[in-house]
Amino acid sequence: MNAIRLSVTSLLLIAAAAHAGRTSGPASKVFVVQGFKNHAVKVSYKPDQPASVQVIGDGDSPLAVAVFDADGGRVALDAKNTDRFLLRWTPAGGKPYTVKIYNRGGVPARFQLKTN
Repeated sequence: MNAIRLSVTSLLLIAAAAHAGRTSGPASKVFVVQGFKNHAVKVSYKPDQPASVQVIGDGDSPLAVAVFDADGGRVALDAKNTDRFLLRWTPAGGKPYTVKIYNRGGVPARFQLKTN
């Protein structure tokens, strides 16, 4: 019985860690970025909690994603020229981060941005 309780407790802790991050909780929103442009989104995260940003593009253009802290320093980057990304980091402070999605193609790209 103790092993079962331990397993359930462990699963609850893992689930809580997966949702830690964004100050106002997980979110998902769809955006469009024009060809050869970028789209910036500001997101606030809880300090010292795992943070993640997932970007899923529509496949019309290759994308790249970068995350910048409040001082403009880059904290995460994925520039594979694909349309699916998952960036993770641990925020040091409570200031907002800027997520920039770069469209590296000549046509508009629709993408979904998810945060934990």
